[in-house]
Amino acid sequence: MQAQKEGLNEDIHMEELQEAFRDMAREKCPEPGGLLVEYFKASSAPLLLAQLETFRETRTNKVLPFHKQEALIIMLFKPGNNTCSCRLQSMRNVDIKLLTNVFALRLG
Repeated sequence: MQAQKEGLNEDIHMEELQEAFRDMAREKCPEPGGLLVEYFKASSAPLLLAQLETFRETRTNKVLPFHKQEALIIMLFKPGNNTCSCRLQSMRNVDIKLLTNVFALRLG
């Protein structure tokens, strides 16, 4: 458990970002800003470099920028049931999904 915690605290490397990006689901719901993962894939090299810098700054400052902490939560009602029967769908920014994927890969 301690080894996993230490692994999560290490610096993020470009290779990890690239692997996490390749593993991201395509053709899914857009982020709250309306952009799809495919948009980020089309210009991945400069965006990944910018994300790497942002993630390193976040680690140094120990705080995510406010706009990266936001999620849009939507209620999806189940067909044929009353309005009390629903599930919630959280739409997060692609960059946070990318960071989550990096941590998931580290945990194995």
